[in-house]
Amino acid sequence: MSELLLNPSREVIKLNKQVLSFNVNVNSKIQKSECAIKVKNLTFNYLALRVKTTRKEEYAVNPNYCMILPDGEVTIHFIMTLKTNHFSPQKAKFKFEAIVIDNIDKDKDPKFLFDFCINSQKKIVGNCIKRG
Repeated sequence: MSELLLNPSREVIKLNKQVLSFNVNVNSKIQKSECAIKVKNLTFNYLALRVKTTRKEEYAVNPNYCMILPDGEVTIHFIMTLKTNHFSPQKAKFKFEAIVIDNIDKDKDPKFLFDFCINSQKKIVGNCIKRG
């Protein structure tokens, strides 16, 4: 496998939003809302992208792993489902992590590439945003 790189000294992705906004009907017992964010690859390399959340039970992320073409863009969809009125939106965070991929690895599964980095004890950093 070729060397997987994440260069924290330069920005590799750009998000079209810094806060995720969901419309919530406070009078409903089950609250469901959707929103999306575009992620732009700022490099001329392939990027493996992973999106994590601190509140998996309330937020579905699709896709949570994907490959972004050089200078390409992907749309990440978020679905919020709340079944309680005791939810604190300030606690919901989303982390976008990207790994710069060599062309030799561009057809590999992004989840495999992240697992490889974790198992190799390579540091992965990313951008965090909050629910607004």
